[in-house]
Amino acid sequence: MQVGYGSENQWLDDERITYQNRDYKINVASIDSNNDRIVDGFYYTVTFNSDLKISSGTSALYRFNCTSSSYPWNTIERTLNIPHL
Repeated sequence: MQVGYGSENQWLDDERITYQNRDYKINVASIDSNNDRIVDGFYYTVTFNSDLKISSGTSALYRFNCTSSSYPWNTIERTLNIPHL
């Protein structure tokens, strides 16, 4: 989830996840936390076939990084380890 406006980047291990890459489906929903019709942030979901992207018995690291569009250009990064059995 991204609060505010910024540029977001996502990776699975060393592969960048983009809207153009058909191996991934990225969904984005806007968030209006106080019903004033002004978008306060965005909620992202990414889906993919783990059988194609993560070898059996290993795991992959998903990373989400976002940098604010305004000063002081704060950056947030979150990671999630995804095991594939």
